[in-house]
Amino acid sequence: MRVKRLAGFAVIAMLLFAALWPRPSLAADGNIIAYPSTSAPVMLRPGDYFEAGLECGRAVRITLVSLRPSAGTGAQPVLVSKAFDCREQKRLTLAAPVDAPEGLYDFCVERKKGEGVETECRGHAVSVVQEFKPAFRFVVLTDFHVGDERGGKNNPGIPLQELRAKAMAAVSAARPDFVLLTGDLVYYPTTYEADYAQALREVLDGLKVPAFIVPGNHDLYTMMGLGIDGRTFWAEAFGPHRSAFTYGPFRFIGFNTYNWPPAYSDRLDAALIDAVGSRSLGIMGHGEFDWVKDRIAEARAMKLRPVLFAHHDPMNMSAFAGDDKFPVIQRDEFAKFVRAQGVEYYFFGHTHKNYMREDGDTLFISTGTASSSYLPGEAWSFRIVDVDAAGNLTMRPFVVWTPVVSAGQ
Repeated sequence: MRVKRLAGFAVIAMLLFAALWPRPSLAADGNIIAYPSTSAPVMLRPGDYFEAGLECGRAVRITLVSLRPSAGTGAQPVLVSKAFDCREQKRLTLAAPVDAPEGLYDFCVERKKGEGVETECRGHAVSVVQEFKPAFRFVVLTDFHVGDERGGKNNPGIPLQELRAKAMAAVSAARPDFVLLTGDLVYYPTTYEADYAQALREVLDGLKVPAFIVPGNHDLYTMMGLGIDGRTFWAEAFGPHRSAFTYGPFRFIGFNTYNWPPAYSDRLDAALIDAVGSRSLGIMGHGEFDWVKDRIAEARAMKLRPVLFAHHDPMNMSAFAGDDKFPVIQRDEFAKFVRAQGVEYYFFGHTHKNYMREDGDTLFISTGTASSSYLPGEAWSFRIVDVDAAGNLTMRPFVVWTPVVSAGQ
């Protein structure tokens, strides 16, 4: 999201209320906040401008827009916009308060509903920092699969929810400046309603820094005969499935590698998903590819080094050649594109393994699962990445829980 520096004056007034406010949740009729969001937050300094988008649908009266402190920020809520009317779509240019304490904020909209008002929030959508550090740290966290009991096969009796909480606490203890969360937050469509709500709670309760989140295959399955579509759950719980942001000399570009249309990701049609490989493998549609291509071009124009993050790398994408209804970017074509762009780093999940591979000038970095099943020689883990002031990366896996019994034994 575009961020500009606000010069000289505050446009923010402190709200006079300090009552308890609702935690962000899955609204029954859809969240009207398009961005900033839990999956695509904005990082900015006090006094910086940021952009926000609302998808109001029918005409509604917005009574106020505010930032509500979360994750221990400890400040009072602050007003960022007074009342206005919203019809269909609304784009806003807002500003953080010049005296805002450093920390995370929920982005909240209060709208008129009947004789009262209703408040909707996107949790952890705004992060106020005093500075963008020349040397910084981030964490790659992936594949914690709420609702998936496979992790218990590695070490029976380990409570997986506690394991995920331990992983989140360890991430926060590592004191990163931000987190890249590369998908598979949930597991299976029949329990999406409960599992998406739980995954959202765990992210908001467990992480103390902004997380840029992209979906995995398990997040976006469908069951068309039952009216279940993971894309709807994702948008409602987390927001957009892609984002781009700048930190240091890098432009981080996160995108969705599970672009299968609903008919091709239907878990009720085992024959089709096994034929095309969509049970597990990713695919790049033309729209997603064009978006990534444009973001890389923008990074180059800004003289920034593009870093990609997604759930699948090209090696984990389907060889499906597409058809008249669904033209695709071939996995070899996508891999060739990444090589040609000279992308230095591509972070991904999906494999439940910690490893790296080189392809041309690109280093592909896989991070192991935080709480699902893992392979022999692996453990529940995430990845810590340190960037020095010269823009050099050093990275290492951090083991969340030392296995009692190694996988495969």
